[in-house]
Amino acid sequence: MNKTNRNKYFIVALTLLFISSGLSAGTFGIDGPYVIYQPDGKTRILSVDKKGEIIDTTYSVLPENFTLHIVDHKGRFPFDVQLHPVKRPDWQYRQPEKVFVMSDPHGRLDCVISLLRGNGIIDKNFHWSFGTNHLMVIGDIFDRGNDVLQIFWLFYKPEDEAAKAGGTVSFLLGNHEPLVMANDLRYTKEKYKVLAQELGVDYPTLFAPKLPAVIQANYAEIPFTMNLEGEFLTVLTFLYDFSRMDRIVNITDVSVASPKMVDEKREIMHISVKCSGSTYRSLTDAEIAAQAAPKK
Repeated sequence: MNKTNRNKYFIVALTLLFISSGLSAGTFGIDGPYVIYQPDGKTRILSVDKKGEIIDTTYSVLPENFTLHIVDHKGRFPFDVQLHPVKRPDWQYRQPEKVFVMSDPHGRLDCVISLLRGNGIIDKNFHWSFGTNHLMVIGDIFDRGNDVLQIFWLFYKPEDEAAKAGGTVSFLLGNHEPLVMANDLRYTKEKYKVLAQELGVDYPTLFAPKLPAVIQANYAEIPFTMNLEGEFLTVLTFLYDFSRMDRIVNITDVSVASPKMVDEKREIMHISVKCSGSTYRSLTDAEIAAQAAPKK
């Protein structure tokens, strides 16, 4: 095998190792604020400043016109949010002139801001500018990026503004929301796990203390094994794209057989790859009922 082919094989092996590892190191960065309503009626506000220090404040009663200051993990894109009542989304909405549908922001606040501003949903000051129209977010805010909570606040902020203008902001769960709330953090940035560890809590409890066990009971994990063989770039591209699919929860093992040169002149090399992992599915109503039934 010549030097060029050895380099190609090294790149393949390195990339497959990256895919199978499923985790990259993250920095703590600016985070929050998390607003936690406690059983005793007090409100706890948690955030991480630019020095990586946790700021933890508990209020017996929130001050009038209490305002949260939001920035991304690098201190950019500042905007303020005032708390307002929330309700479950309606099951049916009137038909507006325009409906803007988006999904999968995955912690990339900069991209979401660019998208919303570019399509006239919010203005340069982060205020609602979509009139009586409808913004619909189809989930997957959690995981992969560094500004998960900031994006939740960015969608929370215009809810009240939109309603006052006769418009609507609605949010549906993707698959990453139940994953995280079930404490499955395989795609979650390390900084969020570190924060939860520092606070001595499970990460999902920063959003909803009593939800994880309920959601986890509604999903079943399905293992899979897959064998791939073909031209090495084609196989590599397919496996990389496959590993990035939202429905693939985890790839646990990747093994690569010795590459085989099939065309020296055109430098075409074949490769065999075997991988295993797991995906998941929602339980049926019957399965959920069977889980809840008393054990005999």
